[in-house]
Amino acid sequence: TSDANKPISTATQTALDLKANASEVATVLFKSITPTIITGKTLETAIYAIPLPTDGSDYIIQVYSQAQIGSILAGGVNHLLRVGTYPSPIDGLTGANSIGVQTAIAVNAPVSSNQAFGIDRTFIFKGGASGSIVGLAPSANVFTDKYSTLQFITLASNDFTTQHYLYVAFRTINVGHIITHNVILVTAIKI
Repeated sequence: TSDANKPISTATQTALDLKANASEVATVLFKSITPTIITGKTLETAIYAIPLPTDGSDYIIQVYSQAQIGSILAGGVNHLLRVGTYPSPIDGLTGANSIGVQTAIAVNAPVSSNQAFGIDRTFIFKGGASGSIVGLAPSANVFTDKYSTLQFITLASNDFTTQHYLYVAFRTINVGHIITHNVILVTAIKI
């Protein structure tokens, strides 16, 4: 409306809000094209090494997965997301840049077979020479941050002006586990 004293409609306000935030469009860091099937991995195995931004800016990083446990013999299934602490991809189970020396940033543990579960985890990535990643503690066995009342903590502090990597790593505790990830999506929004 041309009259400043009249309220604008909800639709108009929504459109204005969207226009104001148009630069905050999610950048896809990784997207799976075919289902990822994890069968009987009793050691932690990194499936993806995703480069993190190095421009010194702050980001919201979201890791989403639609998964289904097809078979489980006993106990839970652990899913670990890790952030690299070295400026290179991992080099296996042992060594300077191995999986074991990275910083765990999330754990998910479903408990029964034929159970669908969605992983929806969000982390604040603060870039720069004194950067940090903030999220839920590694011991937080939650699938999504949305409904959690746990306190966010600093998960990793590094000079993120050099290249670091986000790992999507999977580990099961029994060789009889079969897990299918129908979709894995990792996005970043500059804030």
